[in-house]
Amino acid sequence: MTLLWTFALVGAFEMTLDQAISDFLAGRLDASAAALDQAVTEDPAGFTANSMGYLRGRIAEMDQNWQRAFDEFSKTPTNSPLRPMAVWHASMNALRLGDVQQAFDLYQQLPLDFPTTLRSQLA
Repeated sequence: MTLLWTFALVGAFEMTLDQAISDFLAGRLDASAAALDQAVTEDPAGFTANSMGYLRGRIAEMDQNWQRAFDEFSKTPTNSPLRPMAVWHASMNALRLGDVQQAFDLYQQLPLDFPTTLRSQLA
């Protein structure tokens, strides 16, 4: 019984992620955000492993919710290929929140080969 319940939860999580991505691509940002918020409660580890916080952060930016965006980008795992962009977005949102020191600290985490055009937007 426990095994069946586990499979049901995994299926629900995957369906919720599919819905979130579908809604995002269709421009239904509120629905996508709600689905992502549901997905993180269904499987927090899976949500993090799939770097879905990055997408949630992008939606928060589009809503101009700078604090939520900063928080979501800051959760991107260090081993994620999205980490450099997440650091850049977190730094931008720290500036929007008026936290220059936090923005600078994040700026220093950017890899040396990070695009200069993006790096200069933080200057």
